[in-house]
Amino acid sequence: MDNKTIAGQSPVVALAKQSSLPLSFAQERLWFLEQYESGSTAYHIPLTYRLAGTLEVTALQQALGQIILRHEVLRTTIRMQAGSPIQEVASPAPVPLPLADLAPLPGETPEQTLARQVAVFLQAPFDLSTGPVFTCQLIRMAPQDHLLLLNFHHVAC
Repeated sequence: MDNKTIAGQSPVVALAKQSSLPLSFAQERLWFLEQYESGSTAYHIPLTYRLAGTLEVTALQQALGQIILRHEVLRTTIRMQAGSPIQEVASPAPVPLPLADLAPLPGETPEQTLARQVAVFLQAPFDLSTGPVFTCQLIRMAPQDHLLLLNFHHVAC
């Protein structure tokens, strides 16, 4: 057995780049469920990271851009072609990283404002036909204290 096969299995071979590809069974199932339950957050995968200390926002944005450059699935959309869903990979583009300051509204505590901002971000629907299937936002809670919000649609994971 050579180092390219495991337990008699053929190695995974990269396909030639195509403009559109069929969906995997799992992607097709999630796409169907998204059509059936449009706007649902059931298939969102949220992540939050507390970042303490000096933050170079531009460097963070560039790092996120490199992740999206490397992982085509984060640039993939699903559309109908000849009655079947297909996936298309978009060219790399700058990653929007909206920065919001934690500014409590009158009558709100900072914790209430933070919970509201996080809920609004995490409940935003994904449109699998236009993308993106990954979103991010940065909340500045204090000059040396940030919260990074990431949200993925399950179809990308």
